[in-house]
Amino acid sequence: MRTEKVKIFTFDELSKAAQKKAIEKHRDFLAQEYSGESELEFWKEELAKRGLEVADIHYRGFYSQGDGASFDAKVIPEKFCKYYKIKKFKKLFDYIDKTGAYFNIGISGHDPHYVHEYTRKAEFEELERIDISIEQHDAFIAQAEELAGLIEAERLKLSKDIYKNLRDDYEGELKDENVIDNIKINEYEFYADGGLYYSR
Repeated sequence: MRTEKVKIFTFDELSKAAQKKAIEKHRDFLAQEYSGESELEFWKEELAKRGLEVADIHYRGFYSQGDGASFDAKVIPEKFCKYYKIKKFKKLFDYIDKTGAYFNIGISGHDPHYVHEYTRKAEFEELERIDISIEQHDAFIAQAEELAGLIEAERLKLSKDIYKNLRDDYEGELKDENVIDNIKINEYEFYADGGLYYSR
């Protein structure tokens, strides 16, 4: 049995070469631990403002083929139109309100392997005909399908925006200055070569 004494250093006490090694090792750790939690919460609130509520955001990143972001959501068509100042569907909404007819546009997808923006879609699902002619009913269906198309176009744009924000946030967290801040906040200690010291 033998006892060996080892010097332990704070980050600022390391040589420049050892600091560089410590930064790279810790950057790898932060990359693996990245969750995007704050960005995801921000976007759930933003989507709800647009009438895309109870959003479940999916993403995979950031530099491989098939990476991207998408979301499932409950669409509130009137809220969507109000947010984007779209007025052309007023008769459709009046009909729904007066008759209680069922009307739904959903955002969902079923790709088990990928989560990029093309794995989901906003689609018109059903409009029940109550006390109107077939011609009027067909006209309302055409309006509902047109609205679904507008929502789908916006969904694609928002999915790309979400992914870009997540990627920017990820890259920001991995900048040298932020990695160093994380090391110092957590008061990590190191061996002379920059390897992380695990206290027992």
